[in-house]
Amino acid sequence: MWSSPTDLLVQTQARAQLDRVQHHTLLVEANGRTKVAEDQLRELQGNFMK
Repeated sequence: MWSSPTDLLVQTQARAQLDRVQHHTLLVEANGRTKVAEDQLRELQGNFMK
């Protein structure tokens, strides 16, 4: 099936938007994991200092 240039543009823009959303989601997840790791590290350091 042949797509019009407009269809192709819309598909390309939709794909780019999806890529941005997925990238943002990965960043948010990574930041969350970093915070958990930092909290665990602080807890370990606190236990070590006791």
